[in-house]
Amino acid sequence: MIRGHAQAGDLTFNATAAPAELAQILAECLAYSDSINHLPLLELVGQPQVVNPDRRLRQVADARGWPVREVRSVRTKNRRRRPTAA
Repeated sequence: MIRGHAQAGDLTFNATAAPAELAQILAECLAYSDSINHLPLLELVGQPQVVNPDRRLRQVADARGWPVREVRSVRTKNRRRRPTAA
């Protein structure tokens, strides 16, 4: 059983969910990331979204058939890969 208390502004509620209920809730959730570091989160939800992924996350997303979105321009991608002068 998962129990918790949350407060947002003037709204307060108590949450109690059994594991089966939690699994159903997570199956309906969406999460997005650009980093392999967030793979555990993406694996928990029913709708993982990968945005501007690093190389390793792109490989995982492609293998699992997850949607991959690139919103960087080509110019931005090239600028990020260019080595900087020391």
